[in-house]
Order: sequence, then C-alpha cells, then structure tokens
Amino acid sequence: MRRALVWVVGLVYATAWFVQVIKDGSTLADGVLPGWEALRIALSPLWEHDFGGSLLEGSLSVGSGLSNLVFLAAFVRLVRRDPPRTSAWSWALLAAAAVDTFWIFDQGAPRDLRAGYWLWFSSFVLLGGLARLSRAGPRAAA
Repeated sequence: MRRALVWVVGLVYATAWFVQVIKDGSTLADGVLPGWEALRIALSPLWEHDFGGSLLEGSLSVGSGLSNLVFLAAFVRLVRRDPPRTSAWSWALLAAAAVDTFWIFDQGAPRDLRAGYWLWFSSFVLLGGLARLSRAGPRAAA
C-alpha cells in the first residue's frame, strides 16, 4: 500500500510540471512546459549576474531548484524499498519543502501561486511523510 502511495505522490509531482505555476505565467497552451520554465527561473541566479535579488534570495532560489534532485533521489529510494536511510530522506524532503516556501514569500502573495506550485510543494511534504512511515515498517499483527 505504501509503495502505491509513493507512486501517487510521484504522479502529483509529475503533474505539477504541466500545470501553471504562477499567475500570468506560461501554460501548456502557450507551448511551454510550466514546470521547466519555473525550474529555469529558479536556477537563473547561476548564470545571471544581475538577476535582481540579494545573495540570500539567489541562494534560496537555486536551493529550491536543486531540491528537485532531493525529491527524485528519495522517490527512487522509496520505490526501490531501500529502507536503511528513510529517516534521513524524510528530513531531507521536509528541509527541501522548507526551502521551497521561499516562493510563497518571494512572490509577495500566495494567491499569485497556481496549482503547479502547490502540487509541486505538496509532493515534497507528502513524500517526506511517506518516508517517515516507511521507516516504521509494517505494523505487527495484534
């Protein structure tokens, strides 16, 4: 059952890449993959010297973009049922979700964020919770 839930969370994450991320942002109808565009914007401080923000904002932006690697690695580990470090993955995913809240504050108003962001963000929290549950292992029969 947990493995099926991990796949559902993976589907939520994948769906987020196809759904509008921010108000007035691109959509699939525009011929753009919204999640890819959001990732490029998050990582843009790496190649733009004057991206219009402070060093802290740039670091949080890049950290948010790189958090996708944490999600993908944890997802693979949980799908493969590789339990030895699920607690560490749980904390890593929750830390990544904390970094990802940067966009809530950076955009000025959470109402400007669209389904793509919220699906993406919630996938980190949900997978972190599942990693925590996986750590507990199967419950003993009473």
